[in-house]
Amino acid sequence: MVRKSHLPGRVRYEEKSLIGDLAKCSFIARKLEQEVGILEAEVNYRTGRLLLRYDEVYWSQEELKSKFIELIHQRIDFHVPLNTLIYQEQQKHSPSKKGYGGLIVTVASQLMLPVPLNRIVPMVYKGMVG
Repeated sequence: MVRKSHLPGRVRYEEKSLIGDLAKCSFIARKLEQEVGILEAEVNYRTGRLLLRYDEVYWSQEELKSKFIELIHQRIDFHVPLNTLIYQEQQKHSPSKKGYGGLIVTVASQLMLPVPLNRIVPMVYKGMVG
């Protein structure tokens, strides 16, 4: 396992054994997101990379690395059909109708509004739509 980048509250690791293992990546992401102080865990089965956003009050670099290694070697304890995992993965990356609306609002506001408003309008739209 290799640490690829680190910023305060954000770290990215790469683990080659996770490449192509959608079930294991989903398992690791779910387990990490259940931990107190981990704000977001994204494990990419295509690249074997883990992106963690975390609260530094709860976690040190060494603790995060140890937890990740522990989960890599842990047996998967949930049974979700592979086609369900593939469908969930596709839904994460496919733009919805709502996504296109956000894109249109963002582009239009960047082109037509003065500087302070061109950042506020997309945020308001996102807050209204969800």
